[in-house]
Amino acid sequence: MNRDEFRTALFEVVECLTNHPLLESGKKVLLHYFNEAKERTSFEKAIWAINKYYPESFPEESEWSKRFKRLMDRLQQEADMWDSE
Repeated sequence: MNRDEFRTALFEVVECLTNHPLLESGKKVLLHYFNEAKERTSFEKAIWAINKYYPESFPEESEWSKRFKRLMDRLQQEADMWDSE
């Protein structure tokens, strides 16, 4: 895995939540939050960053659409690969 694949997965999750493409400034803020997160795994850091960036909209898992579940699964996979390197 490379860093760009993880970032793309992270951005796609947020874009799905917001129903809007992220601007470059939004991507920078989201990555800043990710880098500042104190969580143990990259996936946990990503979830923390998403909640910090867009706190009012992270749905309960039972409310996930098929598309959102697919994006979250990809984010988990990319994060796991990042952590195993």
